[in-house]
Parts: sequence; structure tokens; C-alpha cells
Amino acid sequence: MNVGRAYCFFSEKTAIAMKIYREFNIDLIVCGPSVIIICRINSLIQDMGSLIPSNSLTNASPEYKIIKDFIDYLDEWHDNAKKNNYNFLTDDTYVFWSKSFTKGHSRNI
Repeated sequence: MNVGRAYCFFSEKTAIAMKIYREFNIDLIVCGPSVIIICRINSLIQDMGSLIPSNSLTNASPEYKIIKDFIDYLDEWHDNAKKNNYNFLTDDTYVFWSKSFTKGHSRNI
């Protein structure tokens, strides 16, 4: 994954642009779910990017809850996709994401 491109694509500006352009482009009329996932991943990126100790991640921080909520969202997405035979992330990618967020923590993050 190109991290720079991910930062650009999963940005608040991308979500805002999609919301604006859907009024002018019929192909973007149903972009709501895409906007939601872009906003979720943007929050995740922002909350995992603390560069100073005073903003570090703790069990009591709001950022910790956002990460935990994202893990729950990913698990729910995975389970629903399997149940309905929908495409999802490859198993390797799902395991990587799942373990990346819970590394050093129990599954109950």
C-alpha cells in the first residue's frame, strides 16, 4: 500500500468532495457507504498517528474507543460478508488488519 496515497484518499477532503459532487454526478448518488468508510478510516489514521507522548494512546482515551469500534466494525463486516457470500478482504488481509490493531492486547482491546 502506498501510504501517501492512502492518506490522500482516506481524507476528510475526499469525503467532502464526494458529498458535493454527488449532487452533480449521477454515478455518485449512492456514494454514502463509501463516504462512511472513508471517514472511518480517516479517523483511524488520525487516532493512530500521535507523535508526542502527551497524546499517546491509553485505555481511557477517546482514540482508543475509535480503534476498538473500528475493530468491531471490521469483524461485523467480515461475519456478514461470509454469511451472505459477499466479497470481503482476502483472509490474509483480514487477519493482518485484525492482528495489527490488537497486537499486544487481548481481542477485547
